Amino acid sequence: VSDKDKKPVSAEVLTLMYDRSLEYYFSSQYPWLNELYNQRLSLEYNYGFDSAKPMTIYQVPVTEGVLQKILKSFEQPLEDFQIPGLRSWQTWPRSRKTRGLQGRLKSSSDDIGDMNMSAAYGAPKAVFKAKIDNLKEAESAAQSNEGGEKILQDKKLEEKSLNSEGLVATRREFADTAFFKPHIVTSPDGKASFSLKVPEQLTAWKVKAFAFTKDVQEATATQEAVTRKDLMVRIDVPRFFREKDKGTITVFVHNEGKELLKGQLKLEVSEEGVNINSKIKVKDNSKEFSVEPHAQKSIDWAIEIPSGVTTYKVRAQAVSGKLTDAEERPLPILPSRERLTESRFVSLTGNVAKKMEINLNNDPTRINESMTLQVDPQLFLTVMNTIPFLVQYPHECVEQTLNKYVPLAIMHQVYEKHPEVKQAVSKIPKRSTPLPAWEKDDPNRLMKLMETPWMWESQGRPTIWPIIDMLEPSTVKAKESESLEKLRNAQLPSGAFPWWSGGAADPYMTLYVLDGFAQARRYGVEVPRDMIDRALSYVNQEIPLRLKPEAYELSLIAMASYVVTSYPENEFP
Repeated sequence: VSDKDKKPVSAEVLTLMYDRSLEYYFSSQYPWLNELYNQRLSLEYNYGFDSAKPMTIYQVPVTEGVLQKILKSFEQPLEDFQIPGLRSWQTWPRSRKTRGLQGRLKSSSDDIGDMNMSAAYGAPKAVFKAKIDNLKEAESAAQSNEGGEKILQDKKLEEKSLNSEGLVATRREFADTAFFKPHIVTSPDGKASFSLKVPEQLTAWKVKAFAFTKDVQEATATQEAVTRKDLMVRIDVPRFFREKDKGTITVFVHNEGKELLKGQLKLEVSEEGVNINSKIKVKDNSKEFSVEPHAQKSIDWAIEIPSGVTTYKVRAQAVSGKLTDAEERPLPILPSRERLTESRFVSLTGNVAKKMEINLNNDPTRINESMTLQVDPQLFLTVMNTIPFLVQYPHECVEQTLNKYVPLAIMHQVYEKHPEVKQAVSKIPKRSTPLPAWEKDDPNRLMKLMETPWMWESQGRPTIWPIIDMLEPSTVKAKESESLEKLRNAQLPSGAFPWWSGGAADPYMTLYVLDGFAQARRYGVEVPRDMIDRALSYVNQEIPLRLKPEAYELSLIAMASYVVTSYPENEFP
């Protein structure tokens, strides 16, 4: 790492390397780095911005002469250091275009050899020279191709291509990220190095580095690298097959050398370690190939998937003289039939016996897979366990506060009226997610999880925010009182509620709070009468002023008609 004068600088560096194909879906540009610094649009001072007397400013366009050159130079990023605008509104530029927000400028770049550098506006131009010079397994084989990319060839890869039994070593580890090192501290001479083991993915990689100094200067570096062999095998299979499918497995043979390669390509499909080539109707397990230099050739195998939900392993092996390569990929087999469930339940109280029947239609194509019997000592506890816990988002607006208060007040009322419930919920297992996680021993739920992308839901929707345990009566009571006190403090002297405490009165938010209070009262919650009376008084004075044929006013009147009818007429102030 060096500064604009090419002097070594000590810095902290974040560096990573990931598969370049990921940028087909999203390009990682890290725009937030430049947002750490002020970016200005022009040399413009709004004198009187904070003055009680407004000022009118006229700008005359200058298109030629010395003045035009001076003004143009002011629009360029400064070479000297500026105070970074980190969480500080005092340093934001104030202009007619941005109105107190940070402006945006196109990023500039300095080309240093084959490294692309960019310096953030408002900071000195910095040059980041990245050297991956300590890759023990790739250093001696690094070379440049015609495109300027770096080639990382594992010199030990060819040596390890044959194991002790004479079989071709198989590549199985295909991580998309080769490494991610968020904290590397350079020495005083501005250098740092580290070792890494490149995944077995033969592909192109993006290498990125971000350097930060103690005086908040930053710089970035981006480079590409390639992991490859002279002879490479690549398996192309779909994401999954279904039972009774007929499909194709395609294997690509790449020749990255300078000579024609001829050899044998072998395909092996296994299930739990057993070869099933004949089971899936694979013909000609081994085929010959001939690939020209710097070219590739595809070879297809037709397959037929039998019944059975499982996961196959597809392995392709190529041998051409001393050059070898092998790759293995998983191939999930999903069900091709629609899974139907029928359920019945009965309640048993005391020493009684009841008969449960499930009558299935006479369908000759139906396959009865399993039957599950679940016994719950008390169905009520199962229902209580499904109550979602409240997520404590870091927003103290009136809306969020009310959304906490209403369910907390209702649950507190249930615990107060039914002490047996208060005692029973203590037997429910504790959890740390808003919703209960799926039962792992339920075959129906596990099959759903296998066939759908509902992993997050099956884990109970984990969240980074703290949660309020709705099955802990003492916690519910404390949080209810806390939320009600916040609502009381937010209510204005006029009886209205703002969006944020201390803000302006808002009729919609006032109706929103009144609607929440009405819902809580339906469950027996005693909402403070004075808060309701003051809010209703404000609504009665405000709504007649809204009788206008405009979309917003009409929707507000309709909402007011719905909310106020939730309260008895004799309760109106």
